[in-house]
Amino acid sequence: MKTGILVNGVPASGKSTVAKAISQSAGWPMFALDTVKEAPFAHLGTGDREHNRLFGKASYQAIFAVIGDFPHGATVVINA
Repeated sequence: MKTGILVNGVPASGKSTVAKAISQSAGWPMFALDTVKEAPFAHLGTGDREHNRLFGKASYQAIFAVIGDFPHGATVVINA
């Protein structure tokens, strides 16, 4: 089994700071939803709110697909 530490909250609440601190102190890799979304945005544009939500859902799927390939017992931090 793999473990994911999900750091979630309202905008500008310190999620990135907390996620980075957890990742660095424990030595676990971190995935940031915004980082995953930036590459498609750069090529396809940000669009409206609904378009952004669609990219968010697709980005979560991409993150979880990558984590699925991690070895058994792995722990990751997800900055959402």
